[in-house]
Amino acid sequence: MRFKSPHYRLMALLLVLLLLLGVALYSGRVSALNTLNPWHESVDDASLATVEKGDFSRTLQLVAQVEAQRQIYLAAPFNAKLAMVAEEGKAVKAGDVIARLETKDIEDRLEETQLELQSNTAALNEHDRSQNAEKVRLDAQIQTAQNAVNLAQLERNTLLAGTPAEELKKLKLQYTLTESALQRARSDLQLKEKLAERGMSSRLEVLQSQLQVAQKEEAFQVAVARYDVAKKGATPLALQIARTALKKAQSDLKWAQQEKTLTLKSGQLEREKKRLNRDASQAEVKERSQQLKAATLKAPIAGTVVLNK
Repeated sequence: MRFKSPHYRLMALLLVLLLLLGVALYSGRVSALNTLNPWHESVDDASLATVEKGDFSRTLQLVAQVEAQRQIYLAAPFNAKLAMVAEEGKAVKAGDVIARLETKDIEDRLEETQLELQSNTAALNEHDRSQNAEKVRLDAQIQTAQNAVNLAQLERNTLLAGTPAEELKKLKLQYTLTESALQRARSDLQLKEKLAERGMSSRLEVLQSQLQVAQKEEAFQVAVARYDVAKKGATPLALQIARTALKKAQSDLKWAQQEKTLTLKSGQLEREKKRLNRDASQAEVKERSQQLKAATLKAPIAGTVVLNK
């Protein structure tokens, strides 16, 4: 017979309760671990591994509509045919060519305009050279007219003041010298004519001597007239002639000055016209050159080509 005391029974009951509590706690821990790790059926089936710090990535394949964060629209700067355009969807980097326009007409026109520019520039330069030469001529014409006025004023004033004794001596000497020169020319002519009759002088030499005589006679007559006028003093007719000559000289001077003003003004208008032609050619050359440069469209940033249809 086995004896069992009441105290021993109480201890056995407590031991059974502790065992039941431990089983319950263990079952709850396993259930919690399975909840946190859905890929594992149980903690007992989990494999152990060394865990290291790193990136965790998962790949998902989805069907969706993607919108770009930044869109840049490129349009042709002028009307032209497309010579080249990048394929839609092509990935490009900043600076890659994505389109090119047809530029043959622009290149042909640029060549023509460059020739026009050269011609217009040459015409403007030639006009400037011509105007400078014309200004020199007009200034010389004015100076000549001014000299004529000064001489006419001097002659008129001389007549009004009378001829000084010293001036009369000079005119008398000039009268005598021209008379002597005329006599020598006549003697030389007579000698040449006699030699020509004997065949010792040519007809040309005779003609030259006759011309010398004519010139000396004219100089002698002028000298005589000046001496006589100076000796007799100013006559009303001489004063009238002097005044008329002065008025004519002053009128010629005024006209020369007006001609310079009108000619230079007309030249300035013509130069402005040529300058405008040159500037217009320059502007068109610049415009065509810019069009050629803009005919190549490049990607401003990296991205993907999308064609608007």
